[in-house]
Amino acid sequence: MLSVATPQAQSLYLPQPFPQQPYQYQQYQQQQQQQHQQQLHHRQLQQPYFFSHYRPMPHRVSPPQPVMASPSHDAAVSQALEIARESPDGAQDPTISKILESALSHIWTKVQTHPDSYVMSRDEFAVFNFFQHRFAGQKVAVMAKKRYWDTTSA
Repeated sequence: MLSVATPQAQSLYLPQPFPQQPYQYQQYQQQQQQQHQQQLHHRQLQQPYFFSHYRPMPHRVSPPQPVMASPSHDAAVSQALEIARESPDGAQDPTISKILESALSHIWTKVQTHPDSYVMSRDEFAVFNFFQHRFAGQKVAVMAKKRYWDTTSA
């Protein structure tokens, strides 16, 4: 058994030097560190000074881009509108209500984005007209309906 006083026992507790790495590995390691520093510097240059601490979070998704409605979506809206018009309980159905509310929201966003120029399509006007009680007295809504009627009669 070794006692702590012996030189062999003391050498066990002293830090040992790491073995020397081959020269090629040292060069590789230096290159990697330089590339990493350059990448960090490049990222910082790309960001405005007040966003230098900002890093996008990987779980965040960019906002959805506006897309044209698909024919199947248009058909679903038309069918939902028909069901809602034909039966008093149809408009109360959660699925029908969700489809029509979504369509109305989309249409109203378009109208508000271009309040002086947007002209609704025939299908859009049908949905908008179904919910006309919500827009009573709103100048933007009245003008949107007027533009629709002006273009259909022309």
